[in-house]
Amino acid sequence: MMHVLLWLMPVAFILILEPTVRIVRVGNRSRLYLLCLLLNTTFLILIAWLWVGIILETNILFSRDSQLRLRR
Repeated sequence: MMHVLLWLMPVAFILILEPTVRIVRVGNRSRLYLLCLLLNTTFLILIAWLWVGIILETNILFSRDSQLRLRR
């Protein structure tokens, strides 16, 4: 299950990033576009934060397992 999340999170990141970049490149300054930009950026930060957290947690777990195996 963890590997599925590690693959789906970057895909979701890219799918959210595409319209965000399009909004910025067009340069629309209406309130609706600015709200969408804010929401997209918030979701991108959340996805990146969760993805890095999973990577760090997984590496810590694997390093602890390998240390326990080496001690035996």
